Amino acid sequence: MSNNLAQCMSGDNRMSVGGPVLRAGLMILVLLGLSIAAILYFLDATAKRENRLSEISQTHLVETALEGTISSLTNRVSDVSFWDEAVSEVSREEFDNDWGDDYIGVYYNEAFGIDGSFILSPDRQQIYAYTPDLEQLTFEGLLGHYAESFFATLQDAGMHFSYSQYTFVEMEGEVFLVAGAPVTPEDPTAEQLEPAPRSVIVLFQKLSEGMLADISDKYLVDRLHVVDMEVDLEERVALEIKNIDGMAIGRLAWFPARPGDDLMRDLFPKLILICSMLLLFAIATLYFWTRSIHEASAAKTLFLGKVSHELRTPINPIVGFADAMAHEIRGPLPEPYKEYARDIAKSGRLLAGLVEDLLDVTKVESGALRLDETRIDVKSLVDSVCQAFSIRPQERDGSKRVGEHMTVSCAFSDPLPALRGDERRIRQILMNLLTNAERHSGGSEVMVDVSAPDGAIVVSVRDNGIGIAEKDIGALFQPFSQLGHTKKEEPSTGAGLGLVLSRELMRLHDGDLTLVGGEGTGAEFRMIFPPERSVS
Repeated sequence: MSNNLAQCMSGDNRMSVGGPVLRAGLMILVLLGLSIAAILYFLDATAKRENRLSEISQTHLVETALEGTISSLTNRVSDVSFWDEAVSEVSREEFDNDWGDDYIGVYYNEAFGIDGSFILSPDRQQIYAYTPDLEQLTFEGLLGHYAESFFATLQDAGMHFSYSQYTFVEMEGEVFLVAGAPVTPEDPTAEQLEPAPRSVIVLFQKLSEGMLADISDKYLVDRLHVVDMEVDLEERVALEIKNIDGMAIGRLAWFPARPGDDLMRDLFPKLILICSMLLLFAIATLYFWTRSIHEASAAKTLFLGKVSHELRTPINPIVGFADAMAHEIRGPLPEPYKEYARDIAKSGRLLAGLVEDLLDVTKVESGALRLDETRIDVKSLVDSVCQAFSIRPQERDGSKRVGEHMTVSCAFSDPLPALRGDERRIRQILMNLLTNAERHSGGSEVMVDVSAPDGAIVVSVRDNGIGIAEKDIGALFQPFSQLGHTKKEEPSTGAGLGLVLSRELMRLHDGDLTLVGGEGTGAEFRMIFPPERSVS
């Protein structure tokens, strides 16, 4: 299969098969690549969207969990503060620590996991403290310079309802949630409603690993933990923890779930399988299409070869008999009949030339054309061809204009190396180019310039005709294509094979035939032989 593809796309078939097949193959691969890229793009976009939605969802969950923790602590401190018995106990001259342990400190620690508690007198004196894991810790030591503002806010609360306040504080690398509430009677008397300093109960709870692990399990968040503000989060997501002044003192971080990545891992192998199947289908389609084109091209080449051979057989005697009649070999003829004979001979030679071109084209397409390479004196070859065209009458469309000649001027660079190639084929190329220039030069001078830039050999044939429109250049080297003709020009007598064959012959010499110029500026064809073809 690969050999067939390679053969179809090789230089031997490039005139009819290689170009379209290569373009079709590239188009299939490009479309397949674009399709895969589009699928991957949308899959990646979907995965990122799923990851982002999951991150937003988990952020809401963590916010909800944090709000629930805050609400739990503030509700508990409000419950114990909005209590007549608490009002009575904190009013004693000497506070009963056993009562504080039974109803606040030890009770809340064992029942709800509250790490510690304080009770402050109306003048902010600490009358009770329960801090089992943090010995010697005081209210002032816990809140630092925020202690005064925190206490003042609670003191300013109304006397007829329970009010609580919370804040986060950082101490020795740990983050604590602190909540407080003023001690308030359940059914205050008129005297108790008068604004006055009150005692305050404070509860605090550390954001410990155990507490955060429980939240992680409950809210399905991966490894919830506290990090400093300066720590690089890398792949983590974080929620800022702020104190009473709104200043961030740390972050609550976690590793977000990435359902989009799971989606990619699940679908990517399937996508690879589908793409592989599509690629195999594209290759198979290209193979069978290429084979059918190659078979059609081979059939066409065989047909043209047979037709050309069949046409050439009767042409030679027709031309021979017409020449004999024109030269009155078998006796005199009236002048009109002699003119008819000359026209028959000329048309026969033209047809013979077309048949030869068809044979050469079929040989190129089938890979049967071989070069007979020798050492060529380029100057002598070009001189002989130019001289032949300079003395040849211009004949177009069956009319003969005796005495009119196309002027061909030649210029050569010095020194000019010899060329390794097929002299007959190079002469054929140059004759085709001069014939093309003769048809479209409008009787003006045609210039042939031979140079050897950087070791290469370049033969340029330039005319001052109407040139070729830029939009037509792409079809210039297509078989049976005739371009550049306008109403001002006489109809072409060619079949549109000369330039196509010339370019293929140049490529067999490892060179190329190119066009320089545009519409209205004349045309310049360049035969470019690579330095490897130069012989010193």
